Amino acid sequence: MKSQEKTDVSFSKNRIFRAMAMTASNQGGAALGHRGFTLVELIVVCAILGVLAAMAIPQYANMKESARIAGSVADIRTIEKVLYAYNLDKTVYPDLLTDTGPEGNIKDPWGHSYVYNKIPIYKDIVVNNLNEDFDLYSKGKDGDSTEKQLPLPPAPNTSYDDIVRAGSGTTVEILMRDF
Repeated sequence: MKSQEKTDVSFSKNRIFRAMAMTASNQGGAALGHRGFTLVELIVVCAILGVLAAMAIPQYANMKESARIAGSVADIRTIEKVLYAYNLDKTVYPDLLTDTGPEGNIKDPWGHSYVYNKIPIYKDIVVNNLNEDFDLYSKGKDGDSTEKQLPLPPAPNTSYDDIVRAGSGTTVEILMRDF
């Protein structure tokens, strides 16, 4: 009796394993004649991926440029604090940005040096400057600024990608053309 039970158990195990093997081979649609993706399906997927990439790459470039502008604003604020500390220590602003130490050699995100202009103090003359103490700005992506000291309002031939400290430090923003 025991030997008959063993054969029944082994027979049922083999039957189960064969049934599992058959269903595993039928999964994926092999019974319906599908063996993979058709050429049309692959072309559609590639076209969708191409459209998504075409939309994403310009957005990535814009985000990268925005990050550079934000980095330049942060650098200007850091240099501004170093200049204030220098003024507190020596009661005068430095003649050159490099006189402040290593912070004076910081390059903007585009690899250009920051522009620093100490504004001379005149007794009875009103000067049309952006700031009353010093001008500090980045030349921006193109590395060009047509004015030695930025005028207010900007001249028609001024470069319009400069990141400028204005209002004696109340604002630092990108100088843009109004269209």
